[in-house]
Order: sequence, then C-alpha cells, then structure tokens
Amino acid sequence: AGVSSRVGAVIAICGPTDLTVLPPEYDFFGPCGDQRVERGREASPLYRVSPDAAPTLLVHGEQDPLVPVSHSIRLHAYS
Repeated sequence: AGVSSRVGAVIAICGPTDLTVLPPEYDFFGPCGDQRVERGREASPLYRVSPDAAPTLLVHGEQDPLVPVSHSIRLHAYS
C-alpha cells in the first residue's frame, strides 16, 4: 500500500526498440505480413513511449552489429 508500480527510470543498452523492422530470421511474431507487424508494434518500446514516460538513459554503439543505432536514435526522438 502506498507504493507505486510505475517505472521510475530506464537504462537501455543497445536495445531493439522497433520490433516491426527485425529481419525475417527473427520470427518472434509469426510469418511475415500484417499480423507480424501488428504484434511487433504492440511489443515495441518505440510505440509506447511518451513525454510522460520514465526518464530513460539510452546507451548504444554506432557500429553495433546486431541492433542498428537508429533504434536508439528513433526512441530518443519520440520521447
């Protein structure tokens, strides 16, 4: 009682933020198509962030071979 469950802060290190643009070999949400994109969107931090979100520290290398730095750049732009 009296304790908030709201996230107080986030530290994201090289995290994928838009799961709608993952390569097909990362088949987390089923085969290609509208349903895959919709599920990816629902699970993506990029589409859930708002100015009211918890303070977030984004750490990302420009030459990350797995997750392009554009993921962090886009998340920063939306927040």
